[in-house]
Amino acid sequence: MVTHHLRGGPALTVEAGPADLRVINEIWIARCYAGDGRIVPRAGWTVVDIGANKGIFAAWVLHQAAAKIHCYEPDPANYACLEQNVGRHAETVRAAVGSWSGRVTLYQVPQRRALSCIVPGRLQARGTDTEPVEVPIVSFQDVARRIGPIDLLKVDIEGAEYDLILNSPDESFASVQRIALEYDVVHPVNPEIKGRDVADRLRALRFEVDEGSDGVWTGARIMTAVRTDAT
Repeated sequence: MVTHHLRGGPALTVEAGPADLRVINEIWIARCYAGDGRIVPRAGWTVVDIGANKGIFAAWVLHQAAAKIHCYEPDPANYACLEQNVGRHAETVRAAVGSWSGRVTLYQVPQRRALSCIVPGRLQARGTDTEPVEVPIVSFQDVARRIGPIDLLKVDIEGAEYDLILNSPDESFASVQRIALEYDVVHPVNPEIKGRDVADRLRALRFEVDEGSDGVWTGARIMTAVRTDAT
């Protein structure tokens, strides 16, 4: 583990090596979540961070404004860093989030834990070695009910966004004003399902959607969705 002291920002404890440093650069230097000014956090917002990793995005949110943030992260090692980095200022939950609740297999990537995911076969198909572990999963519907109005929903869950967005009930999104979604351009298991299907679902829920440009790696993008009546 190493600690990076960001100029004008917090100290972030992450794993040594390029993987987490790249995430820090993407969020803090390249500002990949600030391309659409409408989703940059403001004071008083309630932010839900699904796939919080080590708290790098959550720390950026807290640096932008006095927001209330709820973080969900299932990977045990990531969660330990998340707690250390933002646990005093954010609610943290060690669980995955999807369209259902129960237990699920998390496929950990020991050397690049930002890639850990709950989609069977996604990483194995790329030749990535994984270590499976059982973790809790909670439904997004339950998350939305418990938290109430959500000013910004950030989702980065390595292919599982298709399940969360396409299979959660419509009412789950009723109180969500804005979404920042990193997504696989093509469904990780079913190539007939694509990112445009996610965008169409959000448009049907009365969001204005920008499907985004190339994101953190080839084949991934950051989609933004803002409810048409958001202020």
